[in-house]
Amino acid sequence: MASHTAEGLLASVQGLTPGRAQQIGNQIDECRRLLATNADMDAVQQHLKDKGTSKRS
Repeated sequence: MASHTAEGLLASVQGLTPGRAQQIGNQIDECRRLLATNADMDAVQQHLKDKGTSKRS
């Protein structure tokens, strides 16, 4: 499976401001870096929680 950039993944999402799209892209990149260190999904979820990421912002 080809790796997609955060920007590519967000390109087809409707209703995001450019600033919000950038925030989400940054979060995707942070999570990918964390996963690259062999962290598990629990660690990724904790990271997002610690950053104050909510289900809807």
